[in-house]
Amino acid sequence: MSLIKKLAYMGERPLSSDLVLLKRFQELRQTYPVRHIADAALLTMLLGIVSRAAIDQTTFGAEDQETRVRHILEVCMGVLFREPVPQTAKLTSQA
Repeated sequence: MSLIKKLAYMGERPLSSDLVLLKRFQELRQTYPVRHIADAALLTMLLGIVSRAAIDQTTFGAEDQETRVRHILEVCMGVLFREPVPQTAKLTSQA
C-alpha cells in the first residue's frame, strides 16, 4: 500500500513531512524494534504527543526548554520502539 493511501483516512493529501516520517518508520523497522502498529497510527500518536506538549507548556513547570524537549523525545521513543534501543545505536539517514 502506498504511503499516501496510508493517510487517506485524513481526507486530504498528506504533508510531505508526514510522508518523510512514514518512510523513516519503514526504514527503522528493518533494523530496530519498532512497535507492531501501523505506520499511519504511529505517526498520529507521535504527532499527538508533540502537539499536546507544545500546547500545554505550563505542565512542565519550571523546566528549561532543553529538558522539555528531552522528556518529549523520551516519550516518543517509548511509543515508537517496543523495547529499549541502546543509546550507542546510531540512526543514520539513507539519503
